[in-house]
Amino acid sequence: MPRRYRVTIPDDITELPGRPRKPYAVRWRVNGQGFWEGFPTKFGANSADAFRSLLIAALETPGVTWNMANGYPSTIEDVDSQVMIHEFARTYLERQWPHISPRTRQVYAENLAYLILAARTKTAPKPNPGWVSALTAWLHPTATRSGLEWPAEPLPRDLERWLGRYGLVIGDLDRAALSDIDSRLRLRFDGTLYASSTASHRIVGCKTFLRFAVDQGLLTTLDWPTSTAGAKSKAKRVEKEQVSVPSVAELRELIAAVRRETPASHRWQVMSALSGFAGLRPSEAAVLCVEDFRLPEGAGFGQVSITRALNDTDGWGSQDEAVGLPKTSASRRLVELTPEVVAYVKGWIEESGITSGELFKVSTGGWPAVQHWGKALRRAREAVGMAQRLSPYDLRHCTASHWARVMPPAESARQLGHSVETAMRWYIHAEKESAELRAVRQRLLSALYDSQDLPGSAD
Repeated sequence: MPRRYRVTIPDDITELPGRPRKPYAVRWRVNGQGFWEGFPTKFGANSADAFRSLLIAALETPGVTWNMANGYPSTIEDVDSQVMIHEFARTYLERQWPHISPRTRQVYAENLAYLILAARTKTAPKPNPGWVSALTAWLHPTATRSGLEWPAEPLPRDLERWLGRYGLVIGDLDRAALSDIDSRLRLRFDGTLYASSTASHRIVGCKTFLRFAVDQGLLTTLDWPTSTAGAKSKAKRVEKEQVSVPSVAELRELIAAVRRETPASHRWQVMSALSGFAGLRPSEAAVLCVEDFRLPEGAGFGQVSITRALNDTDGWGSQDEAVGLPKTSASRRLVELTPEVVAYVKGWIEESGITSGELFKVSTGGWPAVQHWGKALRRAREAVGMAQRLSPYDLRHCTASHWARVMPPAESARQLGHSVETAMRWYIHAEKESAELRAVRQRLLSALYDSQDLPGSAD
């Protein structure tokens, strides 16, 4: 059955004296949701009155559909180069929504919120930091059987006025404007620099959005300038404290201390072993099934097949999307389990009585919450006197750092489910200097050089 639309178009054209470039606005509502479009002139070609006439004609034409992202009828071209960036952001998200994970949807919306506030005229006053959350909520639709429903609540009036007066339209994004936007995206609202990785990820997301604008014919090209921010930051960089991870012995002591009197603590212990000794992401460990494991009859090595991961929907996806594919294609993998980890898994299966299906679901039937896992790790750290903070995801970094001692980089990366470059850049950290670490270093050096002819040795 075709979707029905309730469209209302007021008789008057609104004047916006605070917006000199486009002082005339046409307002209309579709299914209770308000829209508006600004124009430089009230009458004539490409004017507010001409646009209003097109809306009225569409309303009187049978079979016309209305785009709930921007309010345009199908008889009018969906967008043009004069559309405001925040309005086009909804069109973009509507197209991307079915193809991206819930967590990625939230990241996209947050990236666009920062872009919308950065895309402003040079004379614009600094935006209110609270507007980021307001824009993110405005860019958060609800999925229904008939499609996406955008929030009916309008943007805050002060933000709407600010965007109307100082916000840029898609057609304004030339090289000079993009250079200003690039600089603003690298700064917090208090003027301090974001971490380079944070800024880079956000800028990559914004570029992806604008490439979509190019594909839709709104921009002829994306002329994003090459930034020198990285070179400048390197010149000012202060030597940072070396990041380190616990040794294998310290990690073993920590994981042993995770288990307490409560049954739930046993679950956290086994999941910690899988992340700390086998490198699983918390989202991968949470949804493991008994059938994913290949365990020996007695003691020995085993394997676990990683094919699924828990999605952090947090309101950005349906319950059906709670479990999906792992983070990347490389994340689908078969991971080797040491006899120690095999013993942990077997112990949990025996105690829980679970012989098939989900292995770590909680008593309420839901998935393990990472914040509760983090609390269990914190209590264990306090019990063993470990001062270093360690989150569930940090356990995976421990695995990468420990494997770097003995495993070729390509194989270590394959077992972890990512590239060698990612492992070397983000995951492998030094261990704290200790007698144990020195003994390992000497053993590895001996294995490498003892078979070689040494200088000065007898023939």
